[in-house]
Amino acid sequence: AKAILEETDALKQTTDGLDFDDLIRRAGTLLNDSKASAWVRYKLDGGVDHILVDEAQDTSPEQWQVISAIAEEFFAGDGARDAHRTLFVVGDEKQSIFSFQGAQPEELDRVREQFRTLVRGDNREPLREPQLLHSFRSAPIVLKLVDDVFANPLAAKGLNAEDKPPEHLAYRKKAPGRVEYWPPIGKLPKEDEPDWWEPVDQKAQDAPEIRLAKGIVDRIDGWLKSETILPAKGRPIRAGDILILVRRRNAFADAVIRLMKARGLPVAGKDRMMLREQMAVRDLMALMRFVLLPDDDLALATVLRSPLVGMSEDDLYALAQGRKGRLWPALYNRREEAEFGAAFAVLDDMLDRADYLRPYEFLERILTLHGGRGRLLSRLGAQAADPIDELLAQALAYETRGIPTLQGFVERVEASEVEIKREMEQGRNEIRVMTVHGSKGLESNIVFMPDICAVPSDRGDTRVYEVEGGPVWSPSANTAPLPVREIRDARKERELEEYRRLLYVGMTRAEDWLILCGWHGAEPEKERKLKEESWAALVEKAFGEGAVEGPTPLTNAAGEPVIAQVFDRGGSDVKNDVAGDALAVASEPLEPELRAPPPTEESPPPPVAPSRVGAGAAEPFVPMPAPSENEDGEPPVSSAERGTALHMLLETLAEVEPEARETLGLSLAGGNTALVAPALAVLNNPDFAWMFGANSMAEVPVQGPVSALNGRAILGTIDRLVVDDDSVHVVDFKSGRPAADVPLPYRRQLALYRAAMRDIFPERRVVAHLIWIDGNVGVTVEGGALDAAMAGMLADGSLNAPRPLHDGKARG
Repeated sequence: AKAILEETDALKQTTDGLDFDDLIRRAGTLLNDSKASAWVRYKLDGGVDHILVDEAQDTSPEQWQVISAIAEEFFAGDGARDAHRTLFVVGDEKQSIFSFQGAQPEELDRVREQFRTLVRGDNREPLREPQLLHSFRSAPIVLKLVDDVFANPLAAKGLNAEDKPPEHLAYRKKAPGRVEYWPPIGKLPKEDEPDWWEPVDQKAQDAPEIRLAKGIVDRIDGWLKSETILPAKGRPIRAGDILILVRRRNAFADAVIRLMKARGLPVAGKDRMMLREQMAVRDLMALMRFVLLPDDDLALATVLRSPLVGMSEDDLYALAQGRKGRLWPALYNRREEAEFGAAFAVLDDMLDRADYLRPYEFLERILTLHGGRGRLLSRLGAQAADPIDELLAQALAYETRGIPTLQGFVERVEASEVEIKREMEQGRNEIRVMTVHGSKGLESNIVFMPDICAVPSDRGDTRVYEVEGGPVWSPSANTAPLPVREIRDARKERELEEYRRLLYVGMTRAEDWLILCGWHGAEPEKERKLKEESWAALVEKAFGEGAVEGPTPLTNAAGEPVIAQVFDRGGSDVKNDVAGDALAVASEPLEPELRAPPPTEESPPPPVAPSRVGAGAAEPFVPMPAPSENEDGEPPVSSAERGTALHMLLETLAEVEPEARETLGLSLAGGNTALVAPALAVLNNPDFAWMFGANSMAEVPVQGPVSALNGRAILGTIDRLVVDDDSVHVVDFKSGRPAADVPLPYRRQLALYRAAMRDIFPERRVVAHLIWIDGNVGVTVEGGALDAAMAGMLADGSLNAPRPLHDGKARG
């Protein structure tokens, strides 16, 4: 850290660079600690008459140093001029939620006391401290819920300096309003494990947060389609009336935006986004990659299907399927055809100019001359305008830093982490999804707060703490020394206090209708336990007598409907509209098959592992015992370890010259001659030499459908495979003493491998062999025995044995 900070300071000095924190810190030093501070204050005193501090609860101590230094001159005698000075500070400790920017709500109390002292000593007009209790935004029922929630001493802790519950007076005394509490939903019972090909980092569709997102979208979709009346406004609910507030930009926020777009609901998208992840930017980047390398078929296909060109899926398939060579020559050869002519003209023009247009000019050409901007906005919505404009701004900035090549700009954007912060204007008729932090200062007629169960966690805290002037690093709370535990506990309490203030800010964004809901991680069979400090627990306590029941679009783990607790003020209109939240029928009738849900696809059975099929009910299988004697006092090894070692030796030593095998084998086996000797005996046996010849392969993985199993797949590894012009030999090595008859599981294993090889080599004869390593003897298993083994497997259900992670050998 020291090295990084020193390097950063050196770069700032060489470039004359200052960041925002530097400006605040240097201004504070100039006004308080420098030799020129008295002169600077005197000069400022000649031109500053009024100071207004807004959002004072989020002003950091460093910023207060600057403000206080200027304001103190108001009380330092008569000053340089005879003027009426005012200091006007507006702040609400209950809304201090920006600690990550250095805000400390207790600073507002310290500064208030500081100016009280200055006013008393100056014998001037007293400090006026009016308390603004009226709310000009929220309906009475919303304010009552806020007061009831924070009447709980736990909720009020940290809300202000005295931990006093808030008091609100509604300016809109008779305004109708409604508040709902949907009990949090949990996990559903797991019927089956997810398929192995499902992404491990993607939330399942039955995850509680995804189900909650679907429920919220169902409710909003019902409002808009049925034109539900918003009583406070006397008109139908609009998309712009709705605000969804989350604590973090997480999977829930992504899911609810995705679901609303799928329903065709107008949604403003995220308030913050990564530039290179936006669809409009990705389409423009694909165009630039194509003109830089026309042989990039994937980039060209992306551009053709994007709104920039707008080719249909059928036309792209017709162009790409059956072509000879690259995609761009195929498009050139068909440029005279009506469905491909327009696409070729646009791309040919951009390709011709790619070598000499600057990045900004290149982007403007496709966006303006060829109408790309209009098509992108039409397909992706108005929210695509911000990423497009930011990409253009990045292009202009890039052109000022050196030779503005298109290749360099593409590399810069792909390597950047540019984040766009979008202003969520209230005038646009779009549903807004944003964090509570981002909603500060905003309001909405209807507010959803769907993230009420999670609480701040200190897991993964790896901070360095200052203890008695020295640095202490202690990532584990359990093993931390007492001074560090005290610091961590105090920090956690400060985070919980801000967490409760965040609830206050979120609830007071609602004008008329507030809906609180959430999800928890409890298993279906376990009792739901909300943490007492969670928003859900605090809100649940506030819904007492007088609450009525209302429907929600959610169901619990038992499939029963989740019933909301509701406080309503404003007559029966709201209740009737909410109760009728069914989706409206489309104005034009649709065919029944278009309304029917898609058929459920059954998951294929897991692959069969040849080494695990077992004997089924046919006969018990007793593994062949390995030799018990140890030579030279070597420690014993388990049968599994010994088998794995022998297979490894046969695979490895077969690839080296015979005279070097013993030395290498002893090295690999740690000098254990009891392991090396049987492997060398097999390798040196002239009857087996053909197995290790030029046409042989070791440890051959076999995976895929087998026709003899009616298309079911197998997953295994053949120890040795020999492929000749007219035959294929499957060789399986087994440790242990030879058996008079080949055990049934071994016959079944070889039968499965033979069936797979027959599918791969239909014109060749497939022969199966079993080699007993310890006896140095081999057996060719007759075809009739293998046919009987296959028939037995199909009949007795042994193919459904548990699937292994490997083919019975611990490869490693």
